[in-house]
Parts: sequence; structure tokens; C-alpha cells
Amino acid sequence: MKKSIALIVAILICVLTLTSCSDKTDDEKSTKAGDTTTVALSGTKVETEKFSLLVPDGWEKMDVDGGLQLYKMSGEVVEVHFRGFNQGETHAKLQVEQQAKSYDGTPAKEIDLLGEKFWSTRYTLNGVDQVLNASMDDEGIMISIKYGGPKLDTNPGYMTIVNSIEFK
Repeated sequence: MKKSIALIVAILICVLTLTSCSDKTDDEKSTKAGDTTTVALSGTKVETEKFSLLVPDGWEKMDVDGGLQLYKMSGEVVEVHFRGFNQGETHAKLQVEQQAKSYDGTPAKEIDLLGEKFWSTRYTLNGVDQVLNASMDDEGIMISIKYGGPKLDTNPGYMTIVNSIEFK
């Protein structure tokens, strides 16, 4: 039994050592804002009135106004919410542009996400890299998908959660 545990620990150390050492530049990193790279995660599917999504094992869930926030104590956060009503079709774009301007983010750009058109920006707030994606539904309600935290460029777990979202 002790030999098996020692072997498993040795393998984990080798894997962690090999995967943590990288000389990639920022331009070569695999997960950029708008990238859809994902990994297999186990967890629980959670249903809300307007959407469902995967809450991976090890993540906590908290209800927020109009949606859910998922988080880990290590700083990763994913938030999905529906807010407002009877807003104009340009509201999502304006919101993303304002966020980009306020926090020196990337220019707002239109992306395809979850089969919908979203406006997206990436910015740093309080030292945390974040992405904001916003879209308008047919009733004038803004759909916001935000995620951020450490290793935003190299952790495809963020996009695994985002891509698990199913709108109702």
C-alpha cells in the first residue's frame, strides 16, 4: 500500500513539475478571451429560472441578483446573471464599452458565444484579470457572463463552465 501511494505521489510530482514549467509568451498561451477551449470537469448541473450550468466539484455557488456566482477559494469566479428590463438593443455593447474604458480593457468586440452574439472585453480590476461578455435577450434583459481570477489564460476550466450554460 505504501509503495502504491509513493508511486502515485511521485507521478503527481512529475506531472506538476512538467506542466508548471512553461516558456510560452503571452501571445502563445492557449486560453484567450473568446477562446472556447474546455476540459472535462465533474460536477452538478444547476437549474435556474433562465439557465442551467455545471457547478464543478470544488466550486461553491451563491445566488446573486438575477443569477448565480460560482467561485473557488483560490480566487476563480464565474458569474451569470440577467438584469434590467425593456432596455435597448445597444445596451450590452454600451455596458461592455464602459467597462473597457473604466478599467483600461480591450476594445469591445462582438463574439459568438453559446449560439448568441455577445459583446466582450477583457480588463484588470483590483489586480484580477477578468472577462465581461454581455448580450441582450428578446425582452430587453441584459445577459452578463463574467469570469476572472488567477491563470485566466491557462485554465480552460473557466470556459468549461461558460460553455456548459444552457439558456431556457
